[in-house]
Amino acid sequence: MDLYTRSQHGSTGATEYWDRVIKKQGTSSNEWYGGYHDLTGVLHKYVRPSDKTLFVGDVNCCLSESLYDVGYRSLVNIDENDADVRQMSTRSGKTRPEMKFLQMDAGEMKLEDTSFNAVLDRGTVDFLLEEDNEEARLKGSRVLAEVCRILKMGGRFVCLTIAADHATRHLLKHFTESGWLVRLHKISIEGREKNDATKPTCKVPVFAFVFTKFKSMPGINMPLELCMTDSATPDRVNSIEIIMTVIEECKHYAMVRQILNTTSVTKDDISVRLYSKTNPDGPRYTIHVVDSDRNYSASKKFGIFITPQGRETEWMFCTDRGRETLAVSAGFQRLLVVSLHRDHSYTNMDAIKAELSSKVMELAPPGMQDNVQVPFLSIGDDIGHREVRYRGNSPLTGDFVVEDVTDGEDVYRRLVFLSGVVLVQSQSRLIKERPRKGRHKQKAKASSNQMVIDHAFLEFDFHKQMVAGLALVPQFLQLLANEMRILIIGLGAGNLPMFLYHHFPKLQIEVVELDGAVADVAKSWFGFIEDQRMKVFVEDGLKFIHNAEEKSSPMYHAIVFDVDAKDLTTGLNSPPKAFIEKDFLQKVASVIIPEGVFMINLVSRDDAIKQDVIDDVKTVFPVVLTKSGDDDVNETLYAISRCKDAGIATEAPSVTSLSKSSPSSKLSQGQSASTLQDVSSATELLKRLPRFGKDLQKAAQSAHKGVWDPDTDFSALMGKLQIR
Repeated sequence: MDLYTRSQHGSTGATEYWDRVIKKQGTSSNEWYGGYHDLTGVLHKYVRPSDKTLFVGDVNCCLSESLYDVGYRSLVNIDENDADVRQMSTRSGKTRPEMKFLQMDAGEMKLEDTSFNAVLDRGTVDFLLEEDNEEARLKGSRVLAEVCRILKMGGRFVCLTIAADHATRHLLKHFTESGWLVRLHKISIEGREKNDATKPTCKVPVFAFVFTKFKSMPGINMPLELCMTDSATPDRVNSIEIIMTVIEECKHYAMVRQILNTTSVTKDDISVRLYSKTNPDGPRYTIHVVDSDRNYSASKKFGIFITPQGRETEWMFCTDRGRETLAVSAGFQRLLVVSLHRDHSYTNMDAIKAELSSKVMELAPPGMQDNVQVPFLSIGDDIGHREVRYRGNSPLTGDFVVEDVTDGEDVYRRLVFLSGVVLVQSQSRLIKERPRKGRHKQKAKASSNQMVIDHAFLEFDFHKQMVAGLALVPQFLQLLANEMRILIIGLGAGNLPMFLYHHFPKLQIEVVELDGAVADVAKSWFGFIEDQRMKVFVEDGLKFIHNAEEKSSPMYHAIVFDVDAKDLTTGLNSPPKAFIEKDFLQKVASVIIPEGVFMINLVSRDDAIKQDVIDDVKTVFPVVLTKSGDDDVNETLYAISRCKDAGIATEAPSVTSLSKSSPSSKLSQGQSASTLQDVSSATELLKRLPRFGKDLQKAAQSAHKGVWDPDTDFSALMGKLQIR
C-alpha cells in the first residue's frame, strides 16, 4: 500500500528552515537536485529517447550525458557561460558526437518555434527567481515564455525545483493561465537516504513539475495533478493552494526527517500522519516519536510500538508523559508509538509491519545499520477491532461517532467527539443480555447473544470518584436509602446517571444536556432511560442553575459538573470557563443544601490553569478537595457547601470516629453516618470517604435494607487526596 506523509502539527517554519540550510551550506545545485538515478523515474516517464530535448542552463550537471549514454540522441544543451559550453563540448565531443552544446541566453533563445518535444530544467528557474522582486519575475517570465514558444503542442516542460514559495507560485500562475496541464512529482533522492552518524546528510526536498502544452481554450481549466507516491494514478486537485499546501507538508516532513536522522535525542514533540491513497480523507496511521537520553545498546536504539485499535485515547498512548513512560518501560532510545485510525481496515500485525517497514526507517536515529532488525512491539498479538455503529453531527458538538471496540475478551461502546481534539466522551462496557424468564423461552434464548450496556460498570476514574463523593453529604446512607437529590450538568452517553439510577433506587436524578443530539444518542445507543426518578432537561446548564436559584429553598444534596468546553484556546477542557465564574458559583452554592457537595470533572494539561480553577472555587466554597485520576489529565474536585450553623471548622475539639455496628443494627432516626461537625480537619473528613463507588454501593444497599454492613470499612481512603 502506498503511504504518504503529513505532519501532525502543520508545516509552520519548514520553508524558512530549508532556506537557512541552503544559505548556510552554500552547496551547488548539483547536490540538491540529485543525479540521473534519482531522476530516472520522472525522466523516462515523460521524455522518450526519440524526443528532441532541450536542457536549459547548468551544462556541467552531467544529466544530459547520462541520458545520451542510455539511448537519448537528440539532446541540445544551452548555457549563458561560454567557458562552460566550450568545456562540455570538448569533454563530450568524441564520446557523444550527436549531442549539442550552445552558448545562449535562456530568456532569448535563438531557436525555432515549436521545434522541441521536451525541455528540461534543473534549478535554472530556482536561480532566476531566487529573489521575490519585480526584476526576478520579469527575468523568469521571459524564460518561461521562451519555453512555451519552442515546445510543440503536447510537448512537456520538466522543471526540477526545490519549490521556493514565490518561484512555485510564479510557475503555477504562468502555466495555468496558459492552459497547460500541471502535474507535480515528489523526487526521492536515494543517495541521501542513508543514515550515517559520521557523515550527516542533508535531504532538501526536491520536486518535479511537469507542464504539458495544450491549446488554450477559453472557459476550460486544465487539471492540476499530484503524484506523491509510486502509484501510477495521479490525484487531481482543484486549486493552486492545495498544491502549495502539499509542497509545504513535504518540506515539513523532510525537516522532521532531517532532525531525527541527525539527532539521537530530540526534545521536540514530533508526530507524523501517514495517509493511504485508497482512503485519503483521514490518516491511516499517526506516529509519535519518543526519545530517551539514556544510553542503550545497538539492539535497543530503535523500536516500534503498535497501539491496538481503540486504545489510542488511553493515558499511556495519548499523552506525552504516558508515551515517555511507555518508552522507558519498553527500553528503547527511540520509540515510535503508532496509532491506528477508524474508517481503515487492518488485517493483522504482520500486514501492519509490511506497510510501515519502509516509512518507519525514515524516522530512525543516526547510526542505524542496515542489517539491524527493528522490533515491532504491541500488547499481545491482537491489534484490536473497531466497528463504527453510528455517525452524527450537530451544530453544537460537530461530528461524532458511536463505535464498538474489542479489547481482548471485552467489548466497549464509545461516544467519540471528532471536532478539534478527538475526545472519547463516554465509554460503556457491553455484556450479553441475560435470558428472560417466563413463557417466551424461545424468544429469550434467541436474544441471549445480544449485547447490551452494562450499567453496573464505570470506566472512568473520575466517575467512580464522583460516586464515592456522595459520602461527603451528611447522613448520606440514610438519604440514599430514602431520598437524595442530585443534579448532573452534562449527560454524554449517560453512564454516570445510569449507574446511580440502577444502584440507588431512591435517588432522584436530574440531568441537564445542552445538545439534544447527544441526548438522543444516549437513549438510542447507550440504554439511557427517563422516568419519574430520572429526568433530562435539554437546555443550557447556566440557564438551568439560574432558574433553580430563583426558587425559594436549596434543592440538591449534590451537584456534578461533567461538561466539556467547546473553546479549547483557554487551555481548560472541562468545565467551560463560564461555569467557574464567581457569580455563577454563588448561584450553584445557593441551590445546594447546607453541607452538600459540589463536584467538578476538572480537565486541563496545565497545572497552573487547574490551580486557578481551584482558587476560583475556594472563593465560594469553604472546603475544596481534589483527587487525580490515573490518566494524568482528569482531576475530580470536591467542594463542600456552607454548614447549617457556624460553617466548617478547620479545627474542632474532638473527633468522632465512624464505628462498625452489628449486621442487625438499625440506623436510628437522626443518627449521622457522616457529619462535618465530627471532623477536626479536612484530613479527617477523608476518613468518611469510601475508596470507590463499590464500597459506597455496598453500604447504601445495606442501609436501604435498614441494617449496617460490618464489612464496609469507611476508614479506607480513596487515595492520597490533596487538600487545597
